[in-house]
Amino acid sequence: MSDIRLGKYRHYKGKEYEVIGLSRHSETLEELVVYRALYDDDHFGPNAIWVRPLNLFISNVIVDGQSIPRFKYIPKVYVGCALTQATEGFLQQVEAFKNILRSDFEVLDFVGLEQGTDADVYHHDTHCVRTCDLFVAICDYPAIGLGYELGLALEINKPVIALAHHESKVTRLVLGIDKPNFKFHRYTQLNDMNFVIKEQFK
Repeated sequence: MSDIRLGKYRHYKGKEYEVIGLSRHSETLEELVVYRALYDDDHFGPNAIWVRPLNLFISNVIVDGQSIPRFKYIPKVYVGCALTQATEGFLQQVEAFKNILRSDFEVLDFVGLEQGTDADVYHHDTHCVRTCDLFVAICDYPAIGLGYELGLALEINKPVIALAHHESKVTRLVLGIDKPNFKFHRYTQLNDMNFVIKEQFK
């Protein structure tokens, strides 16, 4: 089968879908994409399931004289940061930043401080690191959990962007990382780092 990512896609007309699998036509063996609507379809209701030939799904269309993808993959971004030692104001800034990212990316959310068991947090958050297309580590506050996620991401060669306020003290262990899949940026306003994340996928 062709290598097409499972996950969310945006149709060129604006609606979003989730590719849930690949299949073949039972008679012709034509490759097919199985996907569901992420909206309430007027005729078929919420989560309507669709099947489309792969070559049509990945084809381009002409819009205003330009050739653009019929369906565009929405990259998965996982944002990690300190929780236990962080201030409420900082956490609010992180949530605002994540909400800005949601207009262009599928943002994977961590469990947090209160929900689930310790094991739930471990399995969920490490799964986010393993399945995301980009791990964003906000390093303003010391955090063992964030350090573990960062180490895991680097170990499995996941693209990583680390961010820290220009006045924050960051461990030299992070500042000294010398790997091709790692970038470090200082910021004045966290929301302004949206362009850095977008640049990663150009």
